[in-house]
Amino acid sequence: GPWLQRLIGRPGWHQYVAREGAEIVAARGMFVGPDGVAWLGMDGPVPGLGTDDYEPDASICARIVEDGLVAGVRTFIADIEAASEGMDTPAYPNFARLGFRRPYVRTHFTCWRARLEADG
Repeated sequence: GPWLQRLIGRPGWHQYVAREGAEIVAARGMFVGPDGVAWLGMDGPVPGLGTDDYEPDASICARIVEDGLVAGVRTFIADIEAASEGMDTPAYPNFARLGFRRPYVRTHFTCWRARLEADG
């Protein structure tokens, strides 16, 4: 839907893309709050789920951290979708190179009843 495009230019929101030639191959957003905390999210395609190519997202994240530090960000928060128990996907060393550490593992919840009702 159009809501994602409406974030462009809004206070605190920063949108990034990686290109190969003229083609956009990855995208990610960053929101910086007034407390100096930046959240990295809304990435696509999601490495490990939508693509096996982790490099475009890694490049975007490196640029986000560079820009965030210049803008005074004190803390960056990001997550790795479909986390690997063995921490054996390229996402882990990519984020580690940028100074990220894993403070906890996030659990995802779903409600099958609501999903069934929505699907009809």
